[in-house]
Amino acid sequence: MEEIKIRKPNELEANTYYMIIGIALLTIGAYFQEKDLYSGLIITEYLIIMLPVLLYSKLRGFNISRLFRIKKTSVKNVLLAPIITLAFYPVAVFANSLVIVLISFFREPKVFQIPTPQNKVELLRAFLIVAVSAGLCEEILFRGFIMRAYEKLGKKIAILLSAIVFGMFHFNIYNLLGPIVLGIIFGYMTYRTGSILTSMVAHMVNNAFATTLSYIVLKYSNITKNTEIKNSLNTNDPKQYIIAAVVMGGLSLLILPLGIRLLKKLKSDDTTAAFSADEKVETGMWMKVIGKLPLIPMALLFIYLTYIILK
Repeated sequence: MEEIKIRKPNELEANTYYMIIGIALLTIGAYFQEKDLYSGLIITEYLIIMLPVLLYSKLRGFNISRLFRIKKTSVKNVLLAPIITLAFYPVAVFANSLVIVLISFFREPKVFQIPTPQNKVELLRAFLIVAVSAGLCEEILFRGFIMRAYEKLGKKIAILLSAIVFGMFHFNIYNLLGPIVLGIIFGYMTYRTGSILTSMVAHMVNNAFATTLSYIVLKYSNITKNTEIKNSLNTNDPKQYIIAAVVMGGLSLLILPLGIRLLKKLKSDDTTAAFSADEKVETGMWMKVIGKLPLIPMALLFIYLTYIILK
């Protein structure tokens, strides 16, 4: 495939933007979410995460469709994306469970979870906000803007680093490794297909599946009057997480080969490379170091919030 050259943000630019958005999330976003969770999430996703990055990119003169890889993809890719996501879902849960189990040996884990929908209306609202909005807005930022900026470091590094900052963006030690795992899959999907639409679909499906699963468990516990199952949704019992880690670990071993095989079936429909060529601009050592400086306060914030959570 022929490579194309496009204008895109540099590493310093993307990391600085990431720092600003992260601080906005922890202040403005947290303020509105505390007032009302779902309306606060809408404000966070659209007005803090997605809209500013699109406006900034427009003002910088970037080609929006090329920068964010906003283009159609094949029906086959769209159909494969949900299946691949579900195949890797146990891996993500297993990764999170490992952290929880490890922490449980030292102190009681207190895992924050978005409230489970109580009825079909709340489930639909959760779909629109937790699944659709997050899948749309967060992919624009991470698999669009940020991953593009890291491309000069190489495709694999760009996928990995964008996944790591995606995981950190959740600011929750209990939900760090899972998003990193999924971020790697979403990034690989984007490169394989040359379209961010596949990662958006995958992200939406992942969040929708998690929400539906918790809703079904709650519904079943209400029908059967099984308080043990109902209480397990919000439990902090280490045994529950050990069981979850063992189950998800075993499930991962069974389904992972299928997920990897399906990933290889994803294909770009374009004649140009999904991984664009970099402009030949020499970057000195100091500029490389400076480019990563904005990540330091974000890492310190994550460590501080982890301390607060575990305190």
